[in-house]
Amino acid sequence: MFAKNLRLYGCAAIAGLFLGSVCLAGYYEDAYKAYSENNLDEAIKILEEGAAAAPNDEQLQHLLGQTYFKKKQYDKAIESLKKTIMLAPEIDAAHFLLGYCYTLRDPKTDKKPDWFEASNSFAKAVELKPDKFNYLSNYGHALLELKKYTQALAPLKQAFDTEEGSKDYKTAMDYGIALQANKQTEEAIKLLEKAAELNPEKYQPLVYLGNLYIDMNQYEALKSLSEKLIALQPDVGRGYTFRGIGQIQTKDYAAAETSFRKAIELDPQDATAYYNLGLALDGKGAGNQEMIDAFAKAINLSGSNVPGDWYYRLGLAYEKEAGIDKERAIRNDESRARCLRNLNKAREFYTKAGDNASAKRQLGSVNEQIRNLETIR
Repeated sequence: MFAKNLRLYGCAAIAGLFLGSVCLAGYYEDAYKAYSENNLDEAIKILEEGAAAAPNDEQLQHLLGQTYFKKKQYDKAIESLKKTIMLAPEIDAAHFLLGYCYTLRDPKTDKKPDWFEASNSFAKAVELKPDKFNYLSNYGHALLELKKYTQALAPLKQAFDTEEGSKDYKTAMDYGIALQANKQTEEAIKLLEKAAELNPEKYQPLVYLGNLYIDMNQYEALKSLSEKLIALQPDVGRGYTFRGIGQIQTKDYAAAETSFRKAIELDPQDATAYYNLGLALDGKGAGNQEMIDAFAKAINLSGSNVPGDWYYRLGLAYEKEAGIDKERAIRNDESRARCLRNLNKAREFYTKAGDNASAKRQLGSVNEQIRNLETIR
């Protein structure tokens, strides 16, 4: 559902976090020197030897976990960090890095991020250091990935309220997404606008904002946003879809059709573009079959999650097509059969629209039309 949104301490900084002024000696000193010089294979060799000699040394296990992490061997890092936490559960940075590993996993395997385990590790890091921006922001993001939107609000707000968080577009965006999911729309818009302001080169906040502008009927803002999005992503259809939706509201149907066709050219799987193309075609008075094709394509691309209004619009297009034959249907068998066929299709889609009030009204009218035509036989 979200772009990867994690912030991490530099590994060297984590490595030194718990050492303070302790004099590094033996295995640790040699391994840390190799680690600092980015000689990771040598560091791992020394640390594994040291861990074999001193299996209960949490510093060796911690540095071994960090070194595996730096080599992108995340599953091995997880193993070492778990051992670290077992030996020293008070090390907050170990919990944090463990959580971060769960969000990545080894790129050479088929393992996907484990957001559940990540959230548990981030939660423990927050428990140990409740005011640390990195911990809060990553914990909140993990909760978003798990669709725990209400639970995500508190850590994301706390993260955004820090000095670092107030300047971080990803935190602002995540907080805005959580607010949106909790139907705090006006506040969500403010946070997403802030995210877009903090990093105007990123398209993600604009996509979320565009959907909110549509929900709130803020079409002038949507038109302005669409141009920014097209400038950032000229080869992606979403900006053109937003532009077309704004153009429909000003009844510029021909321009809207052009925008939606461009969106479909760039993303042939964009169901929303097809649906809105149908609306633009209806507005400009295009042929009913063009509308039928556009609405049907939108529904087919949507799978099992089809809005009732989409079925209603397809039903309406079929009913309009039936109207072409309505007068001749009384006297002409072929026209009557064609009219009945289209009315039955309209009835099918009005029925599928479920609780859509407009579809329910039209369904009664269509049923009456069908009964009247069938009595002619």
